[in-house]
Amino acid sequence: MLGFMAIIHEQTGSAMYLAVVPFIITVAKFSSGFIAPLLLDQYRLKSLLVFSQLAKTLLLFTMQMVTITFSWNLVITFVLVFCISFLDGWATPARNAMLPRLVHRDDLIKANSFVATLDQTVQLGGWASGGILVALIGGNQMIWLTLCLFVISTFFMRLLKDDTEQIGEEDNTTVQSKWQSLKEGWLFIWKVPSIRSIHLIYVFEYFASAVWIAAILYVYVEEILGKDQSWWGYINATFFLGLVIGGFLR
Repeated sequence: MLGFMAIIHEQTGSAMYLAVVPFIITVAKFSSGFIAPLLLDQYRLKSLLVFSQLAKTLLLFTMQMVTITFSWNLVITFVLVFCISFLDGWATPARNAMLPRLVHRDDLIKANSFVATLDQTVQLGGWASGGILVALIGGNQMIWLTLCLFVISTFFMRLLKDDTEQIGEEDNTTVQSKWQSLKEGWLFIWKVPSIRSIHLIYVFEYFASAVWIAAILYVYVEEILGKDQSWWGYINATFFLGLVIGGFLR
């Protein structure tokens, strides 16, 4: 996201286009979440993780090759960002669903807490170091660095060991209909007022943070504070640091 936004701001100078990148990412992941239950029921979790990461790697590489061969195109960039984020939409649910298979039941609470804290820590380091790297090497080199990390991630995902049989592989009668599988989780969320309220808050928060992180904060740092992109990373890092500290205090 940092690399894409730096390139778009360099090419267009538009705050509106800056906001489109995280907005597209949020919409793509939200859309992907609708079909995630169906995919989790039909395919092995490890296969979903490996396929998602490999496809994202290939898409990112394709985008870089298109940019080098032809020229930078805003529409193509937005389309590929949507596709990459869409693939990422079911990766997190698949990872979370695989976690109980990889650790003992007595250690599951600790494992969930560790993964949640690790996610926030990575976000913290990513925004801080990413902002500094964008300022030092530029947005395009940042994309190449991300591509290298994608390749490494795909390799390590292949090393995961999950021998648990997928539901319904031995008895197809236990597999829910596709429609029931898709609507089951959403119906549960809608029927429980507290969970419904939490998810509505999450939806509003994701869309609001997309505009805040991009269009407002990026331009504010450059035009009002007169600082480079590294300060954009510092400010976002403090935000995620608050999330990490809040997680420990909770």
